[in-house]
Amino acid sequence: MSAEFSAAHAPSFWASARKQAAREATASAGAGITVDSVFYSLDSYKTQAQSAGGTKSFGLKEFRGLFRGFLPVVATGTAPSFAVFFSLYEPLKLSLQRDGRDAQNSAAVLATSGICAVPASIVAVPSDVLKKRVVLGLETDAKSAIRNIYNAGGVGGFFVGWRANVLKDVPFAAVKMCLYEGSVALYMRMRGYPPGTSVRSLENAGLGMVSGAITGVMTCPLDVVNTVSRCPTGLPLHRVSIT
Repeated sequence: MSAEFSAAHAPSFWASARKQAAREATASAGAGITVDSVFYSLDSYKTQAQSAGGTKSFGLKEFRGLFRGFLPVVATGTAPSFAVFFSLYEPLKLSLQRDGRDAQNSAAVLATSGICAVPASIVAVPSDVLKKRVVLGLETDAKSAIRNIYNAGGVGGFFVGWRANVLKDVPFAAVKMCLYEGSVALYMRMRGYPPGTSVRSLENAGLGMVSGAITGVMTCPLDVVNTVSRCPTGLPLHRVSIT
């Protein structure tokens, strides 16, 4: 690509990238809220199982406890984290395309997703700290949790274990997006999709679920470390079982 071409098209490229980022931020925030609405209780149970051995009994009371902190966690963590990641991810992919490189190249996707995961992970740390304390019964509700966390550690109290969060989220995002981009490309070739087209929404969702499930299993040990780092009464790592 010539310097003249790049200079002439740079303003239109970045204008398009900004619009794309805004669309991706809005859509991904909505997607994040939808995902958490469906799987919040399962993630809460997983957190309990990773901490003090999980719940010994499971009745109506325990079931209700799995939804503790749902609204504040989704509003302050899930939605902005998804929005930050995908608003950065798509423009960076467009930049790679503008430079004439394959946006679905594994190395490019790996680097892009890893970079975007860092700010997205940090944005989600306060809500993750809040969720774990409420779900594990260390606090009675989100309001008291916020007050007690701030009184004990100030603003820094909301970022306890942020390194563990980044350590978990960066490889998760990198592996997941590589699997997702690769599976989409393979699926389109197998189904004979013409160049420039995209898979249907239902197919896209299915490919995303499969890649997410595989990545979740692969990065589960990092998730355990993340949970234990935020739970003062947590399960010692030598007692963690994979069953």
